[in-house]
Amino acid sequence: MGTTSGYEIAEAAFSDIESFFLSPVNFQINRELNVTSMRGNAAIRGSGKTARVRLSYEFCNYELSALEDYIFVLTIICHELAHYLNFHNEYKDETELDSVALESRADHFGAQILMVLITFGSKTTRLMKQVDAAINPTVITKSIGKSLRLIYDEIYINGNSELYPEPKLRVGISIAGYLSFYHRYFGSLPEGFTVRFLLTVMREGNLSGLLEGFDENQQENAVEKITSTHAQLQERFPLMILGFKQKFGYFLTSQFDASENDRTKHRMMLEKHVSEFELS
Repeated sequence: MGTTSGYEIAEAAFSDIESFFLSPVNFQINRELNVTSMRGNAAIRGSGKTARVRLSYEFCNYELSALEDYIFVLTIICHELAHYLNFHNEYKDETELDSVALESRADHFGAQILMVLITFGSKTTRLMKQVDAAINPTVITKSIGKSLRLIYDEIYINGNSELYPEPKLRVGISIAGYLSFYHRYFGSLPEGFTVRFLLTVMREGNLSGLLEGFDENQQENAVEKITSTHAQLQERFPLMILGFKQKFGYFLTSQFDASENDRTKHRMMLEKHVSEFELS
């Protein structure tokens, strides 16, 4: 097993994302790395041409040698990438629900970005193998579970506020994001896949009970707000759905102008995935 750093993980992720776009688009992720005197370790700042991902000096110089720590760091990066790619800084929050909705979207879409990177990102997968040469789908799923526990304890609980979804709901949103990727990857999820994936993630992360007792009103209101907000952003910033190479656009775009019936079917599908198991 080898070691890597937050800086190397970030640069690999940024480079991979940039490679997912068509060459004529010339897409680049603006970033500031090794930022000192920064509040928190990761954030999006600015708007328009000044929008950028900022990562702290401590974050960039964090060294790790375990796959779950790699995924922990990458999850933080992907959350900010979700904000960045969805132009969230172009939307001015007017209510707490606005913030909750955008953070919910960043958790869900960030989980999808993470899965795309560890599946298709050439630099990301190469760096992951440097940390653990024996990685395979089972090892990755176990590491996702362990990292999700770290994220829950270190970020979701410690950073809990009314501007974010409740911590337990954020775990559920992240899991739904992973499964959303797999649903697109397989076309339809193989029989038993969801149960095996969820049980592995829950057991490895000791997450039993965290998918219960959500604030259903907050969840439903956030879904409606996400849909309306992204419909507006999509009109202003077509890069949200255009510019990707076809293979990657399938995983990294969402059509927020789908019919109400389509949105309902999609939401019911994800809820079914998450509820289709019982923890022993």
